[in-house]
Amino acid sequence: MKKIILPALLFVIPSVSFAATIDFLNPLGNASFGLIFSKLLVVAMWIGGIILTILIVWASYTLMLSKGDPGEIKKARATILYGIIGYVILLFAEVIRRVIMSLLT
Repeated sequence: MKKIILPALLFVIPSVSFAATIDFLNPLGNASFGLIFSKLLVVAMWIGGIILTILIVWASYTLMLSKGDPGEIKKARATILYGIIGYVILLFAEVIRRVIMSLLT
């Protein structure tokens, strides 16, 4: 008997609800996908800029302390060059982000 009553109650009880309706607010407000994507890209660009700045400062410090060692000078100059290329890529990413945002809005 218990085997029949328990499944029946599991189907009947949820169908009879005495709870009031609850309205959930959207935590994002009226934000669209484009706005959220844009804000995430801005945060990613800030993080990338900070990392690239640290990279270039570290490479410059390595260059100053290389003591004339050609291998260390070459590595430090390559790191500075890669950091500058990273900055250029970040600038182009900002341009691409603005173009995409103008197309989405």
